[in-house]
Amino acid sequence: MNGMSVDLTLLDKSGQELFMPTGFDEFTENAHPLKSRAPKEALDNAHYLRRVMLEIGFTPSNTEWWHFNDGIHKPVAYSDLLLK
Repeated sequence: MNGMSVDLTLLDKSGQELFMPTGFDEFTENAHPLKSRAPKEALDNAHYLRRVMLEIGFTPSNTEWWHFNDGIHKPVAYSDLLLK
């Protein structure tokens, strides 16, 4: 199957990453968007990202604040063709 996921974060107007609950690919409990004990600012940013991605049709991960799956399109199998 083909990948239909995206990992992302938020940036400010100057291109600096906003404060998020954890670093990217930090697989601790604080990465969980709904169980994290991160500071309020970080949680607010992660919840904003989650709301925006839900509004445009992505399904959020329940264990990683940065990971979203395409919730609209269906994955299709890759073609395995040998061209001669």
